[in-house]
Order: sequence, then C-alpha cells, then structure tokens
Amino acid sequence: MTSSNSQSKQAEVNQKHRVVFQMNSNDPESQKTLINNILNVKKAWGSHVAIEVVALGPGIELVMTEKSAAAQDVAKMIKSGVIFVACENTMAKKNITKVDLIENVGTVPSGIEEIIIKQEQGWSYIKG
Repeated sequence: MTSSNSQSKQAEVNQKHRVVFQMNSNDPESQKTLINNILNVKKAWGSHVAIEVVALGPGIELVMTEKSAAAQDVAKMIKSGVIFVACENTMAKKNITKVDLIENVGTVPSGIEEIIIKQEQGWSYIKG
C-alpha cells in the first residue's frame, strides 16, 4: 500500500459514518439479525459511526418492553449511543404509549419521513 493509499484509508476511518436502519418486521429472527448487523457496524467503525434505528409497522415490537425478542440488546445499545425511535403513526394505530416502549427509546411523528430525512442528510440506509 502506498503512502497516499494509506492516508486515504486513514481519512476514511476518521470520517464519521451515519447509518439509519429500518425495522418493519416483528419476526424475532429479523430482530436478531438487525442487532447483529448493528454490532458488526459498531465493531468495524467504533466511535466513528452514528446509528439510528427506526421501528415502524410490525417492527415497532422491537422497541416494546413486553414484545421485543431483543429488549436487553436494545437497552444495551441505547447505553452505547445507538438511537432507537418508534413511529408515532404506528403507535397511534396500535394504541401503544411511551410507557410500552423500552426505556430511552425516542419517538418520531412518522417513521418513513424520518428515514427519508436521514437519507436526504446523507445517511446510509439499511432495511433490517
């Protein structure tokens, strides 16, 4: 690797990556796959990545205390800086309140709009 390539690679590592994950499935295997994907991204980029997970539709169960197959993992990830948000449109349709959500899960008016805004801001999009 030349010095120029080495410097370019180092600049890449120092850059702050931004990734928004969409979770719209209540399938426990899909939830676990999402958690593994987030762990892999964090392992690769460490503190050089910002991650937000948008839970909407059936995927809102990911961030619900009583229904999540990954509640403990979600709580740990929140403590490590991963942002989890629930779609208020979905919450209203399913009669879910903030009390039903895992501690420190935020809310957004519309999950789809949140994802669109993040993409317009240059965030990478991954469907979980």
